[in-house]
Amino acid sequence: MVTTGVGFLTLLFGYLLGSIPFGIIFASLLQGPDPRSSGSQNIGFTNVLRVVGKKAAVATLVADIAKGFLAVKVSQYLELSADWVFMTGAVSVLGHVFPIFLKFRGGKGVATSFGVLGAVDPRVLVLTGFLWIGTVLISRFVSLASMVAFGLLPLTMSYFQPSMAAAVLSIILSFLVLIRHKDNMIRLWTGTEHKF
Repeated sequence: MVTTGVGFLTLLFGYLLGSIPFGIIFASLLQGPDPRSSGSQNIGFTNVLRVVGKKAAVATLVADIAKGFLAVKVSQYLELSADWVFMTGAVSVLGHVFPIFLKFRGGKGVATSFGVLGAVDPRVLVLTGFLWIGTVLISRFVSLASMVAFGLLPLTMSYFQPSMAAAVLSIILSFLVLIRHKDNMIRLWTGTEHKF
């Protein structure tokens, strides 16, 4: 039987893992500019691609996805209850969005959320991914794709995982992604958002 203490330690692990700013790390390793210095000043895939280049962007994407995936898998390996597993996934995204290592100014949480979904239920990941890709292909706006895919996540999750814990997770992820895209919403409304 796993103790509550282990559960809280897993939450701490998930948050700290999520807080690792891989966009900045890979930009530095490849001797590129700090992604916070230009573009959208975001540390995630899209801005790293724009500011630093493809290699750093792909490495950032893979690492940010892995953060969410690993956080959930560790909690599952420890045989924590579904509540703890889903909370660990949520705090890993919270760590990415509000990282302690960057004075709580992080990324938008999309890639890390995809990692969480992949570990929780690959079916949810696939459907959310299709929604994201489809919206990008139609609109050419990555921000809009993220908002559509994760705005619909509570519905998607409820179809495959009809539980209160899963519902809470999906609402948290949806809220975090949407709130971090508030500036993109304004730019979309005013017609100044950059296309992919």
